[in-house]
Amino acid sequence: MKRFVSSLLLALCLPLAVGSAWGKVTVLRDPYGIPSIQADTEEELFEEFGYTAAVDRLWQMEVNKRWGRGTMAEIFGPRLVPADIQSRLMGYTEEEYQAIFEKNPPGFQRVILAYLKGVNRRVEEVVANSSLLPMEFQALKLKPQHFTVGDSFAFTTSLLRRFGMIGGGELKNLAALQTLTERFGQREGWAVFNDWCWLNDPSAPTYIEEKIKGDFVPGSTWISRRPSYLRPDQEVTELARATEKLSARAEEEALRVGAPVRMGSYSWTLSPQVTGTGYPILMGQPQMEHPVPSIIFEVQLKGAGFDVVGMAFPLNPTISIGHNRNLAWSHMVGMCDNVDLYQEVLNPLNKEEYLYKGAWRKMSKRTEKISVAGGEAKEVTIYRTLHGPVFSPFSFDPSKTKMNLVYTKKLAHWQKEPLSLAGWWKMMIAKNADEFGAATTLIMTSLHITYADTRGNIGYWHTGLNPERPEGFDPRLPLPGTGEAEWTGRYLPNAHVLNPPKGFVAGWNNKASKDTRNPFDERGDYHSFGRYHRCLWLERALAGRRDLNLEANREILRFVGGAGALQNNQINAFGGAGKDLLPLVARAVDRAREDEKPLFNKVLAVLASWDGRSVRDVVTDERFQAGHTIFAEWFPRVVKATFVDELEGIENFEVIHNQLLGLFFRCLDGPTSTLPASRNYFNNIRTQKGETAEDIFLQTLRETVAHLRKEFKSDDPATWKGPRTKIIFRHALFGQVAEMWDNNIGSYVQIVELRPEGAVGYSRWPLGQSGNITMGADKKPAFDPHFFDLLPLYKDYTYRKMGMD
Repeated sequence: MKRFVSSLLLALCLPLAVGSAWGKVTVLRDPYGIPSIQADTEEELFEEFGYTAAVDRLWQMEVNKRWGRGTMAEIFGPRLVPADIQSRLMGYTEEEYQAIFEKNPPGFQRVILAYLKGVNRRVEEVVANSSLLPMEFQALKLKPQHFTVGDSFAFTTSLLRRFGMIGGGELKNLAALQTLTERFGQREGWAVFNDWCWLNDPSAPTYIEEKIKGDFVPGSTWISRRPSYLRPDQEVTELARATEKLSARAEEEALRVGAPVRMGSYSWTLSPQVTGTGYPILMGQPQMEHPVPSIIFEVQLKGAGFDVVGMAFPLNPTISIGHNRNLAWSHMVGMCDNVDLYQEVLNPLNKEEYLYKGAWRKMSKRTEKISVAGGEAKEVTIYRTLHGPVFSPFSFDPSKTKMNLVYTKKLAHWQKEPLSLAGWWKMMIAKNADEFGAATTLIMTSLHITYADTRGNIGYWHTGLNPERPEGFDPRLPLPGTGEAEWTGRYLPNAHVLNPPKGFVAGWNNKASKDTRNPFDERGDYHSFGRYHRCLWLERALAGRRDLNLEANREILRFVGGAGALQNNQINAFGGAGKDLLPLVARAVDRAREDEKPLFNKVLAVLASWDGRSVRDVVTDERFQAGHTIFAEWFPRVVKATFVDELEGIENFEVIHNQLLGLFFRCLDGPTSTLPASRNYFNNIRTQKGETAEDIFLQTLRETVAHLRKEFKSDDPATWKGPRTKIIFRHALFGQVAEMWDNNIGSYVQIVELRPEGAVGYSRWPLGQSGNITMGADKKPAFDPHFFDLLPLYKDYTYRKMGMD
């Protein structure tokens, strides 16, 4: 039976009472160092929240601030310049941050200032007493400075964009369209583009079944004609590649030093009828990679109207995911298109000017200086049109460029992201679904939110500003910046449901509702939704159940944890599609040569008995299941063989993502597909043979079997069990500090029972509450006792009770 580790071991707790101008604050820490803060006033409570967070995570606050501000190269060196450029390009000035601050409710302004007062109280302590100074500061000869509202808002802006800004991939799409047109001609190239970059597949699974007014889709899921409103741009392919390269380098290096740049997450919320307990249960599992220290920590806030516990980010003055006495909530990346690119026409006589509504307008500009440790400082000049910053080409020099077109990025949440903090402030004290729903309207970027309360309600909200686009323009491609394609100024309604008839809401970064069209994101192709999606693991695990009590939820979490190795992204939970493909594999084996069939039939038997997961026991298994090994080797081969002749130079076939997966299943479904493809992609255009799906399945099966026989030196496919990959916890300065078996797992996991007498939650996360490393007597890193002490629970799927009630 699953063990629980209680945090309510009062004999081991460390109480601390602190006087203040308002009254008294009490801080208790449980045996894992997780704080419960109680205070008489809101200002007092949040000042101590800031102080306690800084005690535990001062170095991480420094990294978060520098990620948001674009000053990481100043301490980490030249490799971080691309990340700093990205932050500066899309960032705000100090005056703009101040204006955003003044738009917050006065009560929340006081909360922000109180939190920062607490953070800076800790800064002053460590400056006065060098023995308290985290070793990272010492190693880099860095003195911590006071944190400002702008620092907190810059981090919040970057965080909300990373986890709630979707879109901006129109330049990549335009480059792909140009390549396809050159390869196939205007008509056929447009047809292939429509296949590859579809608007909305009605068969794609959704969070809710209820319909809403969706984003603009021109007439149907198919657009019959290539847009004529865009100017020809011969540089677009090179621009798209350069932009993608800069973004990839920026993300890779930011991740290396511990910035929170990866996204994911799944969650479900279950009605009392589905749990069988008489009350709802909510499970949340945000997936944000595994930096060192952990990307989040946990805290409980009590008093002044607050009684809330959950996950917080260092330098962010709210609890983002958690529960109070009345309700619980979790978040996932929302997958709603809130970014558009505009194609700006430059004045040939003065390229600091662009054409808008028949007149030339001057761009605004500012110059930013990026300091670089161990290198020369770099100056970048940032230009903006009324649509947004000029991001391609970058850097843009009007005095030297030969181009007549540039591309700008328009965000629906421009200069509004930090206002979202007031939404979490209100969520933390919400008492019911109405109050919570009102709080969600303050979240400016795209999130899926699951909800449950002690009255027995479950619900879902899709958040963020979803702009109403002008009719007659293709949302997959850049919009003309000359004035005829402006947003209407209105926002579309977001999806929402309370107590859905099926008794649960579940999702894993899929579509909100049937009306939600695909976004087209610049960071990857994971945002195109077809009939198979990893969220089906959750739907299939929950559907038809009426016994999903606490123990059953823990077992489902353990089951889904084995649903694909997360670091091996090409098989990230796609094993669930294996059963769909098995009949075609069997038909391919029937067509094999007689001498091949005995071994192929053994392979078929392994796949038939495989449950689609990487491992059976997510805690202890050291090797992958044989079915996973075979599928992970074969499936990328078959997808590449299907599309490489048409999409070479457009797609990266090393990773199987949603866009390729969705098109692949549409091709398999043929004319019965809800969105039939325009051509037979199984037929290789480079040969005269006329290949079928069975041909490709058989050929790639031959290649797979030959490869695995050689690798494992065995003719028994049941023994083809590859070594399981690991999650490596790596500190930016001190290297690897811990490891564990790879899981499809959250960076924070909570399960909350919404009992009538009050919510009770359980959580687990790596590595520990503290991020403190000091310099030991031997000049080597000395880790705080609470740096790693949660890792055994995390590895073992063991939960501790949240809070100290």
